[in-house]
Amino acid sequence: MHLCHSMSQVKTKLKPNSSESTMSKKQEDTLMKLHNQEVTVFLDSHPPQFTRHQEIWSVLENVWTSIYQNSTDVFQTLDSSSTLTTSKIASFEEAFIYLQKLMVAVKDILEGIQRILAPNSNCQDVETLYNFLIKYEVNKNVRFTAQELYDCVSQTEYREKLTIGCRQLIEMEYTMQQCSASVYMEAASRGWCEGMLNSRT
Repeated sequence: MHLCHSMSQVKTKLKPNSSESTMSKKQEDTLMKLHNQEVTVFLDSHPPQFTRHQEIWSVLENVWTSIYQNSTDVFQTLDSSSTLTTSKIASFEEAFIYLQKLMVAVKDILEGIQRILAPNSNCQDVETLYNFLIKYEVNKNVRFTAQELYDCVSQTEYREKLTIGCRQLIEMEYTMQQCSASVYMEAASRGWCEGMLNSRT
């Protein structure tokens, strides 16, 4: 199932049952801090002249926004003590399973970004990130080539943004792992982990 399709499905779900609580205040604070940081890094305003590089970068912005919004939904559903009530994920089980999918997506994105940021990277190193964008169809505006993506992220401005974004994603990945670990025992006792493993094979 494509990531964007999964994300759109999540958005149509009902609000969660708030009877289960597992996410710590620290995890919620971390997510809010990441959101505050990404506003300046990923969602900065564009000049009137919307260049090709800005168009390409906007796709990466949309990836980040989707991950942030869906992570927020997942964390809210897994934490009944949260004062936020905007989550569209219907159940604790759905949130746990969706969290695993988000973790895989973040891992794939990080792998792609880290290859690009490695010393002496070349055009071939952008293939991992480019293939992720194509595979998950996170944005229908992926109408550029791997070479164009490489040219974009090779620019100093975007490389610096990518470096900051990489650090944020590493922190988000850690928060997701902590959240997953905190609910794993309950998920395993309900048999969700076995089903999740079967769906991966």
